[in-house]
Amino acid sequence: MSADTQVRNTGGQGAEQPPRQADGHKWKLRTTCALLFLWLVVCGASLGALVYYQQIFSTPQPWALSALVAALGGVIGGLARALYSFSFDSYAFNHRLRTLEPSQWALSVCPKLDDRFDPLWVWYLWCLEPAVGAMVGLVLALAIELGLMSLGAGEAAKANINLRLLVLGGIGGFCFESVLERIRSTVERSNGKS
Repeated sequence: MSADTQVRNTGGQGAEQPPRQADGHKWKLRTTCALLFLWLVVCGASLGALVYYQQIFSTPQPWALSALVAALGGVIGGLARALYSFSFDSYAFNHRLRTLEPSQWALSVCPKLDDRFDPLWVWYLWCLEPAVGAMVGLVLALAIELGLMSLGAGEAAKANINLRLLVLGGIGGFCFESVLERIRSTVERSNGKS
């Protein structure tokens, strides 16, 4: 057996395969963009409705509305994360597809980038990131309600709690990978103190 045949049979440590687009690339790209745009419209309409009806700024709030505001913040953060990640990964993959070289700019931003993988192979995951962000926003609201975390001390924190929950939910939705680990460590520390 020749060395060239051996490289092809073993998966090719020396031979690098060119990147391959996902099957159904066009409809997956259109569907992903349409669903992310739909999430954007829902977020904009929800924020507009909260501000228009001034529910976000009124002082006596039921906990359910505060939880929904935190979930909306999580949706916004998850949507921002999905838009950023999807556009960045798509750029890096398309650059490699066209030039067969990695993008130096993309590698300077993210050294562990896998630009040989078309993000449209898992197009549905990009559309689920806002929902995951909403879940993290709800978890954060529950952690605040149970006293595991605080939004600050005094009357100033109580006066604009929904705005703080919206921002915290947005941050949690954007950084959802590390938020749940931090909540877990907070719970473990509070259990160790008692």
